[in-house]
Amino acid sequence: VFASGTDGFGFTLSSIARTWVSTGKLGDLSADALCDALWGDHFLDTKSMSISSKPKREGQPPMAVAFVFEPLWNVFSTFTAEQPDDTACCKITSRLGVPDRAWKSRRSSKDRLEAVVRHWLPLAPCMLDAVCDHLPSVASGQRRRLPSLIPQLLEAPEELRESLTTADPNGPVVVYVAKLIDIEYLAGSCQYGERTKPFDESFVGFGRVYSGTLRPGTPLLLRSGAREVEVVPRSVFLLRGHGLESVDHVPPGRLCGISGIANDVVKHGVLTTCAALPRFLPPPLLSSSIVQYVLRPKRPDELETLLHGLQLLYQTDPQVELAVLPTGEHVMGVAGEVHGERCVEDLKTTFARVEFVISPPIVQYRETIVAKSSKLRPVEVSTPCGNFSISVAAMPFPNDAMELLLDTENKGDPAVYEKLRRDVLPACPESKRKYWRKVCDQKPMATGPSRYGFCGCSLHVCFEVDDDEEEVADMERSLSQFSDAITSGFQLATNGGPLCEEPLIGVCFFVTDILVEDERIPDAGAMAFLMRQAIGTTSAACRQAFQQHSARVVEPLYECVVHSAGATQGKIYNALNRRRATIDDEVMAEGGETFYISGSLPVGESFGLQDELRIATSGAATTQLRLSKWKLLDLDPYFKPSTKEEIEEYGTDAVVQNVATTLVEAVRQRKGIQKRNVVEFAEKQKFSMRGA
Repeated sequence: VFASGTDGFGFTLSSIARTWVSTGKLGDLSADALCDALWGDHFLDTKSMSISSKPKREGQPPMAVAFVFEPLWNVFSTFTAEQPDDTACCKITSRLGVPDRAWKSRRSSKDRLEAVVRHWLPLAPCMLDAVCDHLPSVASGQRRRLPSLIPQLLEAPEELRESLTTADPNGPVVVYVAKLIDIEYLAGSCQYGERTKPFDESFVGFGRVYSGTLRPGTPLLLRSGAREVEVVPRSVFLLRGHGLESVDHVPPGRLCGISGIANDVVKHGVLTTCAALPRFLPPPLLSSSIVQYVLRPKRPDELETLLHGLQLLYQTDPQVELAVLPTGEHVMGVAGEVHGERCVEDLKTTFARVEFVISPPIVQYRETIVAKSSKLRPVEVSTPCGNFSISVAAMPFPNDAMELLLDTENKGDPAVYEKLRRDVLPACPESKRKYWRKVCDQKPMATGPSRYGFCGCSLHVCFEVDDDEEEVADMERSLSQFSDAITSGFQLATNGGPLCEEPLIGVCFFVTDILVEDERIPDAGAMAFLMRQAIGTTSAACRQAFQQHSARVVEPLYECVVHSAGATQGKIYNALNRRRATIDDEVMAEGGETFYISGSLPVGESFGLQDELRIATSGAATTQLRLSKWKLLDLDPYFKPSTKEEIEEYGTDAVVQNVATTLVEAVRQRKGIQKRNVVEFAEKQKFSMRGA
């Protein structure tokens, strides 16, 4: 499609061919033949009205130039001249078949030009023709996309599968609801703070019909999240720009709005009349909710109203996540600073409409280790009564495996760890060691932290006494008996590391020994008590095994793209360098002064970047941020000068404040784990008693 959004015209080769043939000036030449000739070196014989591959006269332009570019050039040059000639304008428009009433009533030459080209080459029919000619039909498009949307499609009943792949309007109803939209603001019927309808009437589900015919008043099964309820849509709409058009039915392949289901939809869902329909995959998100805010109402009696507003925001925004901290604080997770500002505004004006206090943005981090040696260094921890003891060792995953675990697509899917165990680890040089061979050969006891929804650590069995079969059998029996307690302790340890109680990632724990003295457990009550003690013991063992290595902080990174123009590169580089950004590329636009700079920016350093660049460049720079990856910050948070060179540089009593130390102290102070000492070095004050 050749188009101009500024002037509002567009054409394809087929549309321009039909336009010329409709004038009747090309004799018996068909539109298809003319369309084929408009691409390449083809020439028109004006006497016989036939197409030739050779010019009939010297200097004859190709048909593409004669029928497309020369008329466009003549129209623009005639109407944009300093003193447009009305006679020449009328001559051109009559040749193009544009009536005088379409453009003569316009005053300025620019308006006349737009009226002529829009009448001659209308953009809307051109785009519609292109859609009809090139996009697949509803049935063929669904046959290609459904296997990726419904992984268990082959397990569905034959009738349902046939209806989905053929988009049968008479088959079972299947509608995928992608999100909820606010129809009051969409239609422009109210202003902020003046909402007149309840939530169920103000929001409608935005979905696509895959099978059957959707009609209002039909009982349907709604699957949203982990619940299934029966709903009855009150009405269905077709979305027409800023308005809604109520209809009595919607066939397959159409996008529509559905009212009466907003109270039961959580982010997304599926409406169907067939209970055997396999589940759809959730929509992919461009970014994860890596930034968090703590909210509390100014008036304590409005807490329930604020929580209800947060729940409504959670239902309508696929990116928002809610949680409650162990301290009882309510946390809202968002994609970034701008998304957080939008959510806060929606809470104030739409969902909660109460005054509340919001904390500074909180960024999530991860903790990991770097190995000091390639040997396992087990740590043995026993219960206070001594009836249960366990030895645990920790090792960081190899670099290739760490790249897979640090990927933002790591959502805790078991397939992620299976790929790590079967494909990534065997290809690493470290896989020849005994403990990594065991990881590749056997499934893990547990992976975690399960609370945070990603696969970061694993727990394996690697007994060091393989020769003594009787002892190994005793340890395996004890391991099977206490497996639930050991798994719970592992999850507890991976939920928060020793640095700043952030989740662990990239650490593999090995159970090297386990000892249970059964003769000292008199009854079932004592066994239950020992089970509870084993959870804390395993957690302490994993934590101490983690501390046998040098700890590191893993921070999230944004993919940062800054667009600007003029001589602003230096100011942009200064702002990015102060925020520890890494510049990857700088590209200048051809034939202009605009350029863009791309790189990586730590999420914790991104707050206020847009305002700083806007002030520094006088509004010329705009920033786009998207969560890209997690990166290991290879700095020791507990670094102390030890070598002669380090002592000469930093001194013996100096506390080196590197970036990792600053991050850890800030997180610990926010969580109340460690209070910062105001006075670090103090001396006794000397008082003089003279003259007293």
